Amino acid sequence: MKNRLKRIAASVSAICLAATFCTSLTASAVTLSPNTVTPKHGTFWNSYWHSNYGNIVLDYCRSNQDHQDYLYTPGRNIRAVSTSSFHDIISANYNDVLRVYGSDYQISQAGQCGLYNAEKAYDFLSTNGYTYTEPLYIAINDFITHSHTGDGARENAWAADNTIFLGMGSTDTTKENATGFNGSATDIVTHELMHLVTGKEIGWIDYGAVSTETTALMEAYSDILAELADEQHDWKFGATLFLNNSPAKDYCYRNIACPSATNNPDAPNEHYCTTYQEFTYFMAVYPNYQNFAAAGSTVISHAAYLMHEKGYSDQTLAKIWLKSISKYTTGTNAGFADCREAFFEAAVEVLSQIGGRYYIAQVFDLMSAFDEVGIYSRT
Repeated sequence: MKNRLKRIAASVSAICLAATFCTSLTASAVTLSPNTVTPKHGTFWNSYWHSNYGNIVLDYCRSNQDHQDYLYTPGRNIRAVSTSSFHDIISANYNDVLRVYGSDYQISQAGQCGLYNAEKAYDFLSTNGYTYTEPLYIAINDFITHSHTGDGARENAWAADNTIFLGMGSTDTTKENATGFNGSATDIVTHELMHLVTGKEIGWIDYGAVSTETTALMEAYSDILAELADEQHDWKFGATLFLNNSPAKDYCYRNIACPSATNNPDAPNEHYCTTYQEFTYFMAVYPNYQNFAAAGSTVISHAAYLMHEKGYSDQTLAKIWLKSISKYTTGTNAGFADCREAFFEAAVEVLSQIGGRYYIAQVFDLMSAFDEVGIYSRT
């Protein structure tokens, strides 16, 4: 999601020094399922959300095994847990009750907030054609990794092994680029869930194991679904996360509506491309640039923004983008032209069902957005 932690957000290799650490993350998980819990329902006051959205109504449960309350939603199989830190590896403590009624009030509140947004993200994807079938863990990270960027993992969010890691935010809130709790933003949580989706369905997991254009597609899909799910509807990814943002929310990680206008205080010299031609030129001129994923992602996500500006609903676009994931045949070597072709197939399938007798015209209307950003088919 961000440039911290070796500038790789979705990469498992960025947070695991060896594969054995990654595969063992869920080995000690407490088994919670609808058959072993009693669902509960409550309203929680949450400092992260109360000022803007009021109280959070949250589903949770009591375990029939240890008779403790867990932040867990049986219908969605989502559970909030905490994290532990060992050097550069952040792993989840899946046996933790998250101190829901314990002394650590801040962690408890973050867990409620993170789970709430995970439920929203999960439900948005499910409503629009994709249900995440694996157990989903929301890991609240309060540990500081002392890196050159400052608070490191505490200011970041990432996804690995069916787990979304959400940092508690900056310890120094006076910094220009100070961030709040990552789980307080619907678009951030949805973005990370999408990394799990594309990793599971297409194998887009590790930046080091996919092509350059695929890394850009990884970030683009996460950004697109994040903004379609976000009630802010500003097409500025991460704008609500910066604590010292202006009333106009100028700060964001990526300005999808106008990529060149991105005002990212975390990476002020970052480059974001609007057309495919600009992106290929940029790669040729700066072959050693370290963050092509972000630079190229805005080409694809800007095309999605243009589709939205044509008047298509969030739900229609979400259905097509989610369906397109199943249309890739190139896997870890997918390029922008493959994205166009996958989207076309998905648009025909989805709009033929919901678009009425003129759906073909709608398909070509949507495809014109790819033309506008310079992405054409290979034939």
